[in-house]
Amino acid sequence: MKYIIHRGITNNYIKENSYCAIKRALNDINSSGVEFDIRLTKDNKIVLSHDSINIENSNYTDIVKKKYLNTLDNILSINTSKILLIDIKVRNNYKRFAKEIIKCLSTTKNKNIYLASFH
Repeated sequence: MKYIIHRGITNNYIKENSYCAIKRALNDINSSGVEFDIRLTKDNKIVLSHDSINIENSNYTDIVKKKYLNTLDNILSINTSKILLIDIKVRNNYKRFAKEIIKCLSTTKNKNIYLASFH
């Protein structure tokens, strides 16, 4: 059985889908990997976020002023062989999102990446 941690390991100071939460999940001895959600900003940045907070209609720099969000490339830079289960949250712009994901994934060495979309 695989033990995939949903949105990372959080606490009062570490938010879900954050770099630290993802890293903690990947370092957990019982973990087979981690699941997290991604969305595409108006300026084609792939960010980790479960909630939309109007991401698709905003530029990354505008969103970061209100709420810190990690980018997918930042998470993919983590050196791990564990599973990264990436839940794609998209309302529109499917082709643009797919193009950006392919570009981002082409730079990673991790071979245990799985993409899911239930929308």
